[in-house]
Amino acid sequence: MLTLPLRIGLYARVSTAHQAHERTVAAQLQALEEAARALGAAGASVRHFVDDGFSGSRLDRPALDALRDAAADGELDGVFVYAPDRLARNYVHQHLLLEELTKRGVAVHFVERPIGASAEDRLLVQMQGVIAEYERAKILERTRRGKLHKLRSGDLCPYPSVAPYGYTLATVGEPAKKIVVIDEVEATHVRTMFRWVVDDDLSARAVAKRLNAAGIPPRRGQYWTDSTVHRLLTSPAYMGQATYNRYESVEPTRPRCPGAYRKHAKSSRRRRPHAQWLTVPIPALIDAETHDRVRATFARHKTFARRNTQHDYLLRGLVVCGACGRRMQALRQWRPPHYEYFLYGCGRPDTTATGGAERCTRGGCGKSISKRSCGRNSSGGSRLHACSSRNSTPGRPVARRRRR
Repeated sequence: MLTLPLRIGLYARVSTAHQAHERTVAAQLQALEEAARALGAAGASVRHFVDDGFSGSRLDRPALDALRDAAADGELDGVFVYAPDRLARNYVHQHLLLEELTKRGVAVHFVERPIGASAEDRLLVQMQGVIAEYERAKILERTRRGKLHKLRSGDLCPYPSVAPYGYTLATVGEPAKKIVVIDEVEATHVRTMFRWVVDDDLSARAVAKRLNAAGIPPRRGQYWTDSTVHRLLTSPAYMGQATYNRYESVEPTRPRCPGAYRKHAKSSRRRRPHAQWLTVPIPALIDAETHDRVRATFARHKTFARRNTQHDYLLRGLVVCGACGRRMQALRQWRPPHYEYFLYGCGRPDTTATGGAERCTRGGCGKSISKRSCGRNSSGGSRLHACSSRNSTPGRPVARRRRR
């Protein structure tokens, strides 16, 4: 029998919220508690470390970080994990964690595959980690290729769970097969939005305001926003071309809340080359000419928009709100000939289009950012100089506050 640790930790992890809903976390914890009792740990101090919905392919997980901190502070003598792939899917990460915990004097016990202390047992753990990583990569590739093949052959719906606004999913045939059909009520609103842009020359924000004023609710949420309207009116699905494989998941280069935990490392999307898109025909709500006119209208609005970037800002994209953690926006207030201000404001959504809650006004989220906030978000003059050099265009002065 192994030496009983006096202070033990039980680590459990599931990758998706669906697994957490089906109580697989509770099943793991129950198995870990039974394994601890089997070793005679009835009177030991037990701490639970649970990561719900976090992928094992990354290291920055809240419960895992808490476990590593507790081990570094000498608060644990042993850790029980259900299987090596629950600790980490990546072989390098798995080896790093095992080596770190061992150096801290923390014994790691795997319930499903108990491992001894011999060189052969350590080799077996490493081989299992390599095989788990290889298996995960192969499953992802086979799933991707299988979906593309079924879409090309017409055996798979391009929208597996939710259809775009204006459409719905219906099950037909034997065996059961999902198809995309028109939702007549929502389709009427979609055609109206296209007509507003083409005939009345409205912007996406103006369309959102008109929808909210008319009391037309979106499918999810309480209010329409300009980004939702723009995404809807520029989608090729409404002219009968549902696209698949249009985007790929990537890690964000500028996270909305820097330093915060993300359940998925690749939480942003990047558009794939057009040659990689897969087009599936669905019922059309508008013709291609109307779609092209809407896109041309939005392109013209973008060119002549007052919010189009015309000035350089010293800390653009670098200042973070002290209350909500979002990046602050570079703004300009101008009233000739009296004053011209260049300032930073909170990046929360504008309430004029949504009618939602007011902007955040705490911790540097007011109308402008103070020198104290600048110092808190960027330490030292050298960093400020580097930010200025990176964000400024050569030959153009950095924007600053001016009085007239």
